[in-house]
Amino acid sequence: MLPGSQFVNETPDVFRWGPLLFGLLNEPVDADVKQGGPIVMNWSFRFKAGKEQQAKAIIHETIQYYSEIGEYGSILLNFRFEEFYGGYTVIQVFKDAASFEKHLSNTKKAPFYSDIVALNGMIE
Repeated sequence: MLPGSQFVNETPDVFRWGPLLFGLLNEPVDADVKQGGPIVMNWSFRFKAGKEQQAKAIIHETIQYYSEIGEYGSILLNFRFEEFYGGYTVIQVFKDAASFEKHLSNTKKAPFYSDIVALNGMIE
């Protein structure tokens, strides 16, 4: 893990590429929490040796998928990858908790969802 980065849950069964996917394996957000404002997530990761090109291909496919299903601007207000040597810093902004849950649902429906899951083994 890079200095300053944090993960919501360090258990091995949770994706290591950020809190974005934390919700895929956990219960939905309580209704009273959904009344809040935007959710901002920021984390960094590095690619494991020999996995950079494969991981980048999956990330690019994911970005295109979210565009095709209309997430940008309505659910996902910002989805930025800032590249640094050997990895990325990711910034995501969701409109609210309900939007975050919709994003998780959309991610699970991706036709390449197993590839998204496989990212866990390509980064550190």
